[in-house]
Amino acid sequence: VDSGTFVGISQLYNARDQGYGSQYEDVWFFYRNWFLFDTSGITDTHVVSATVLTLTGVEYTMNDEGSDITLSGGALASNTAIVNGDYNGMTALNSPTEFASRFDIGTWDNTGTNDITLNASGRAAVNLTGVTTILERASQDVDGSEPGWENSFSRVHCFAADQSGTSNDPKLVVTHALPPPEFEAMNGIDLDDIEAVNGITEANAQA
Repeated sequence: VDSGTFVGISQLYNARDQGYGSQYEDVWFFYRNWFLFDTSGITDTHVVSATVLTLTGVEYTMNDEGSDITLSGGALASNTAIVNGDYNGMTALNSPTEFASRFDIGTWDNTGTNDITLNASGRAAVNLTGVTTILERASQDVDGSEPGWENSFSRVHCFAADQSGTSNDPKLVVTHALPPPEFEAMNGIDLDDIEAVNGITEANAQA
């Protein structure tokens, strides 16, 4: 859906067990959620050093049968409207490059904030000139492994941007700055001279 006050996170359940009838004997339902953030205001010459995604829990029925929240990337047809093709818009169906360590929904704060620190791949995915797109999927979906649960499910919820106010909106905090100046620019000494006097290799000097 394009709008809603909250969304199901890492939501995965057996259709039959949730009352959809025997015709859904072996059908699993799961959600894929896209979180979009306009990060075009960051100077494109800056270097991103840290990125944290914050999702605020909704006091709603939650259950943990051993599912994790995963974050990865992909491409959408539009940044303002959902179409059917977005469901398969991930970079890879199985084993995509993940943007953070997996978040165990058993540690989810159902009434407070949940911070997920992005790794190097997640930081590299921050779009300095446009919209940063993050896809949330249940770990079983990413791994292509069918759960062994019966009569149960995994699910937590977070507030969406469409709920009233902004204090509980999904939030992406990006720490960024200009890269450090080159050694030569700071000191007027080029790398060849440093190597000649000290025997320092280029690779070691850069490190």
